[in-house]
Amino acid sequence: MRLADSDITVEETDQWQKIILPAESNRFLFVFYSVAMLVWMGMLVVVVVGLFRPFVEGRPFYSSLVWRGLMVLWLLVWIYFARRWLWRNWQYYAATREILFVGEEEFIIRRPVSLLGLTDVYDKAHIDRIEMDREGGFLSFAYGSRPVRFARGVDMSAAQRLVSLLNRQHFGEEEDDDVF
Repeated sequence: MRLADSDITVEETDQWQKIILPAESNRFLFVFYSVAMLVWMGMLVVVVVGLFRPFVEGRPFYSSLVWRGLMVLWLLVWIYFARRWLWRNWQYYAATREILFVGEEEFIIRRPVSLLGLTDVYDKAHIDRIEMDREGGFLSFAYGSRPVRFARGVDMSAAQRLVSLLNRQHFGEEEDDDVF
């Protein structure tokens, strides 16, 4: 079923509630991260080729052991950087929708990109309530000491109805108005 006058779809089963939201679209950042991914992959190929080049040229293994050690260290940092920052940001801006799964014990935020995508799982026991940021245009909740933001592609009126729905059904707030 659809949330009144919005692009938000709500499906319910016995175990969870699934809410499909439109994702924030920022083509500039998507292109930026796509180009950065291509540059990263090109540099990865250059380093791997440089790492195995002495073997192809027939030089002994120990001839450039220090250089090869530094290249392996650089390669590990390069892969860590890509996995932690670049790959995650590219997937964030490549996703066209955001899916919330709300169950008895978990609150899951998923941004699917084909078979890939970001999935963040939160323990509902550590979430007080969902709040709406009127200036930033997103929903958020405090998870420990860090804020978790989601639903950036939802308009203000739909976001208010979604906050009301989530807080009433899952976080114990009572409201009189019906969101559907």
